[in-house]
Amino acid sequence: MRRSFTGPAWPWLTLASLLAGAFIAGCGSGGPIRLTTSQVGVVPWISRPAPPYLPSAPLPQKPPATNASPCDAADLRAAQGGRSGLAGSVDFWVKITNVSSTTCIVRGRPRFVDLVSAYGRESPLRLAGASTTAVQLEASNIKPGQSAELILNSQLDCPVYAPSAAYREIRIGLPAGGTVTVQGRQSWQFPCPPVGVSIFGVLVPPPVYPPDPLAGLAVRLVLPRAVRTGHALDYEVVLNNPTSRAIPLRPCPGYLEVASGSFGPVKLPYALNCDPASPIAAHHSARFAMVMQIPADAGSGQETIRWALVGPALLLASGSVLVIGPAS
Repeated sequence: MRRSFTGPAWPWLTLASLLAGAFIAGCGSGGPIRLTTSQVGVVPWISRPAPPYLPSAPLPQKPPATNASPCDAADLRAAQGGRSGLAGSVDFWVKITNVSSTTCIVRGRPRFVDLVSAYGRESPLRLAGASTTAVQLEASNIKPGQSAELILNSQLDCPVYAPSAAYREIRIGLPAGGTVTVQGRQSWQFPCPPVGVSIFGVLVPPPVYPPDPLAGLAVRLVLPRAVRTGHALDYEVVLNNPTSRAIPLRPCPGYLEVASGSFGPVKLPYALNCDPASPIAAHHSARFAMVMQIPADAGSGQETIRWALVGPALLLASGSVLVIGPAS
């Protein structure tokens, strides 16, 4: 069984659902657990918590081009976009499309935003210096047929709530002059002025991280047929490198393990004993000793052991072992 996860931080919630059960610190009780067997070619187990994993820095990304001439109002068509926002606020999106035959740019924030109510009354919207939305936009040339975005961000938790009118359209003053009008499919409401306003721009793309070499590994468990309650379960984890290049265990990943049945505490990230095994040569494997203490009061029966290598990638494996209770 193998699944990969890429991301810059520990995926705790994902692991909780994948490994089953709530995280509970420790792995059994009593004194320190020692490896009871040793085999040639098996990297010894170490009882040491994993250090915090420090993800790789994201790759540099080329910013969008911003060398075009300013767009004229006649070059643009404005339309109401969707709504988003965190609790206590709402983001109103406006899509600005270049309907001309040449590339242009809208640079900066609106000079003004005027509101037109359902009764035709026009009033200026009081604007804050910048948007408080978590969405990031960056300035960009707009090619013919392409669009930029504008976000108006309104708080909804005024100290003294004052009901606001519903506005059927807004008129936006472009930074370089001219005005575009947005007809609202849904009404805008701004109960808590001033309203934050973003720049005209395109969404900043999410960070891109370097390829994770650990994602090329495959993992499997080698479990004994049975183990008695109150004893240590000695088993092995095999990391296989099927690729044509060596895979270094740097930074050294941690691992999690859990028995999902009658006893299910998760061993929180423990350090893999990387030094004797790194790097794993192309088309070779490394075998790591593992130790899990089986509680004396664990129930008898077949038990599923789940194990996860946690680094930039999340590699999962599972296997089954018979837990035998004390002889009657």
